[in-house]
Amino acid sequence: MNKQRVTAVFLGVAIATLDIYLKSHITPTILNTGSFLGLAIPNALLLIAHVAILGFGGWLILYKIKREFWQLWTIVVLVSSLSNLSDRIRFGAVIDYISLAGIWFNLADFTVTLAFIVAIYVIIRNKNV
Repeated sequence: MNKQRVTAVFLGVAIATLDIYLKSHITPTILNTGSFLGLAIPNALLLIAHVAILGFGGWLILYKIKREFWQLWTIVVLVSSLSNLSDRIRFGAVIDYISLAGIWFNLADFTVTLAFIVAIYVIIRNKNV
């Protein structure tokens, strides 16, 4: 594993660790039993989807994504999202602690959403991903 990938994994672990820390030290928090924006999806289905997304992301990194920037960005997102997977396994819900205009989320949610927005922007501006 090259130095950039190690850095990306470290950054993802740092985000996940900070997210887990904040979940236990910030109040108020809510238990989000749904998915993004509180959509009502059964927990078992969310667990399966999360594991599938992690597997698909790993496959993309190894076989499909050619540009190193996107490999690193994908690693950061996948590793940081592990804190939400940990919540789903331990509590059957994700702990959210940030409320903005009535929408609850956490650092891992923010990381994934930011990555999605950046990816859409880059794809629209430059089709060479």
